[in-house]
Amino acid sequence: IVMDANDKELFRLTEDNGLCSNNVNHITYNKHGLIWGATDSGVFAVAFPSIYTHYTQHQGLRGGVLSIEKLGNDLFVGTIRGLFVKKGIQFEPVKDVKYGCWQLARQGNSLLAATSNGVYRISPGPNVKHLNTDNTLSLLVDEGGYYSGEADGVYYNTGAIHKKVSDLEKVVKIRRDSQGTIWMQNLYGKIWRNFAPYTDKKEPEASATLVEYNGQVLPINT
Repeated sequence: IVMDANDKELFRLTEDNGLCSNNVNHITYNKHGLIWGATDSGVFAVAFPSIYTHYTQHQGLRGGVLSIEKLGNDLFVGTIRGLFVKKGIQFEPVKDVKYGCWQLARQGNSLLAATSNGVYRISPGPNVKHLNTDNTLSLLVDEGGYYSGEADGVYYNTGAIHKKVSDLEKVVKIRRDSQGTIWMQNLYGKIWRNFAPYTDKKEPEASATLVEYNGQVLPINT
């Protein structure tokens, strides 16, 4: 168990998160950033403080990571198996968000989570509100609401309004460049600009991916 000067627990190492044995017979700190320990199953060394931290299922994070976003002091991670929030050095599942979480987007003092079971709003607490049940792959927050890329097209959402604004299916990226132009890319590499098809004149049949650079959104052929 590692504690700070006020006896507050910072984190604990156990067999569940990588320690070779819970039976620790002796520990020492070498003053060069390493904690050494002797256990019934061998010797371990832990870098502390470390320049990086590796989080895996041992810290409660399950499924391939799809999205990361902060809300206040909390770090949220969306994976193929749901939404998780960091508590200490462990991750805990966010209640009710148990589905693939494709994207997280900040909107004011809350987060929007695009999942295979629709859009959720996450407020500090965290408190969860289920906004709709339509499979949602992408989000773009707007001043008055948000765009959602769904299985059958792109929708604009504000209050109780859920209005279809594009027939482009399975949109996985919705981006706005510094000029206010809205770009969309679907699962098959089709690009739309300002809700109309965009075609590369040199390679009209090519699929593409959207890349953001210095305020620009660039379609790059793949």
